Amino acid sequence: MSGEAPGCCILCRQPCPGGRQGLYVNGCHICRDCEEKIVSIDIDDSVYQIYMQKLKKIWSQAG
Repeated sequence: MSGEAPGCCILCRQPCPGGRQGLYVNGCHICRDCEEKIVSIDIDDSVYQIYMQKLKKIWSQAG
């Protein structure tokens, strides 16, 4: 996941206005829009597994 442009969301890869809005997890930026989607997504939603796979990659960097 390294090599992402600074200020870009690790999940949607879109530039984040202001660069500091959202979350930082293990040095990876998650934009406000993705943060809101993550906290409100239902496990039956079709994109749930996609978000979970991407989040697992962020956590696997902790090692």
